[in-house]
Order: sequence, then C-alpha cells, then structure tokens
Amino acid sequence: MAGSRVAIVAGGSRGIGRAVAERLVQDGVAVVITYATSSQAAADIVAAVLAAGGQAVAIRADVTDAKQVKALFDQAESDFGGIDIVVTSAGIMRPALLAEATDDYFTEQVEVTFGAPSTRCAKPPDASATAGASSHSPAPPWY
Repeated sequence: MAGSRVAIVAGGSRGIGRAVAERLVQDGVAVVITYATSSQAAADIVAAVLAAGGQAVAIRADVTDAKQVKALFDQAESDFGGIDIVVTSAGIMRPALLAEATDDYFTEQVEVTFGAPSTRCAKPPDASATAGASSHSPAPPWY
C-alpha cells in the first residue's frame, strides 16, 4: 500500500472526523480510521473509500489508553509503511445536568476531547526511543 501519504484520523468514523477522512481520500491520502464504539460506522466509511478506489482501514482504539494508541500506530505502520498525518477528531459529549455530573464524568470528557489528542496522538508512546528509526517519530505533521 505504499506510494501515497497516510493519515490516522482519530474519531474518523462519524461527524467531523469522517468529513476530514473523506476529504483526505479525495486528496489521494490513505486513511486509518479509528473508532472507540462505532464499528459499523467505521466499516461503512472504509467500504465507501475502497469502493471509490481509495485506501482505508479501520482500527478500534481508545485514544485515552497509551497502549492502544501505540498499537494503533504500530498497526498503521504495518498496514501502510508509515504515517504522514495525524488528525485528532475523537471527542465525546454526554449531556448531563450539572448537579448530576461527577468528577469522573468531567475527567472523561476532557481527556477524550482535549487531553488524549495532544498527549497521546501527537507523539505515540516511546517514539522518542526510536527517533530516526520510525516513520512516526517524533511526531507527524498536523493536517
């Protein structure tokens, strides 16, 4: 699958992430669609990309889990030979009454939407240890 640029689109199965992935594919970029719970939505966009002659795979990954993010990058590199672009579009919004919201509720929303993209997807775990030896170290450019 070598030859084109490769993008990981965290949260690429739905909403803004899907729209970004579709645009990247129009620009000739192969996409790795990540999802946490929407396996059917991820399968749908991969099928649409493949039907249109593009390159895509879907990988389940919780972007708040460093081990899963490392596995995501490793699998993307195995599938495509390298990573050129990372798009962090993963996010959650679970409406709740303020009086019913717990600390865990706020922590989860902030970690998925803001923390994980900046701390885990921008630079995968132990990428610095492989600097120069890996196509995703120290960090791919933002699209």
